[in-house]
Amino acid sequence: MSFRPPAGGRNSGAYYSMKIIQLNIWGGRYLKEAVAFFKQENADIICLQEVTSGIFTKAESSDVQGIDVYEYIKKELGYDGVFEKCFSAEVDGDISHRGNAILSRYPLTDMYTEFYDYPFTRFDMNMEGREYAHTQPQNFIVAHVETPQGKMRVMCTHMAWSRVCEDTERRIGQIKKIITYLESVPDEQTLLCGDFNIHPQSESLNIFKSYFVNSGEGSIQNTLNPAVHPVFFNGDHPQGLAVDYILTHGLDATFVHSPEITISDHLPVIAEM
Repeated sequence: MSFRPPAGGRNSGAYYSMKIIQLNIWGGRYLKEAVAFFKQENADIICLQEVTSGIFTKAESSDVQGIDVYEYIKKELGYDGVFEKCFSAEVDGDISHRGNAILSRYPLTDMYTEFYDYPFTRFDMNMEGREYAHTQPQNFIVAHVETPQGKMRVMCTHMAWSRVCEDTERRIGQIKKIITYLESVPDEQTLLCGDFNIHPQSESLNIFKSYFVNSGEGSIQNTLNPAVHPVFFNGDHPQGLAVDYILTHGLDATFVHSPEITISDHLPVIAEM
């Protein structure tokens, strides 16, 4: 699938392949480094999870501490975008949020959001350990990207967490909800990007294969950052684990990789179509 480059586009030829970045941005912990990476890669579409503001933004750089991560990235890149909150919290009258975002070089239209099993709420993040993860509201967002070659559906989600990324009833239910949605809309070229919190051999991922192709299958073994992610130190997955995906429907990925760079506790997944 080829696209004409915009003015100042990545390639100098008449056509170029579309570049996609998937990243769990970890509440903007390395926000400035992430933005520099996005600019360097010059991607056409960026899908992000754990996009935050306020108390949820714990950036290393003090000048962006507490900032609205989505608005900051959108302004820095000059991209169109859509952000949808999964949950929020209020502290001393200030409301903070966390959610998912799609950013695009091209215009976005026909946005849609659907929550899984728990609706949007003002969520208590002070629960013991990670117990909040079992009832944390989560959603998937949908947008159509108006490329020069026509519309393409892009979906972005962050799925339920479990300690060792095993199959769970809740996550399987989330996947089935996405498939049900896709069966209710026209068949189109589609990207689904996200932090699925599932490993490549899981039954959960096999359910997705009824509709999608895993663009990184066979080439990506780990998407967790060995420099900072706790699974490398607590014994859960000392070898790492692939939990972030770019799935395709009606599109062929020509090059997929996950560079080892510290812009989050996850590694970015990059695909070219």
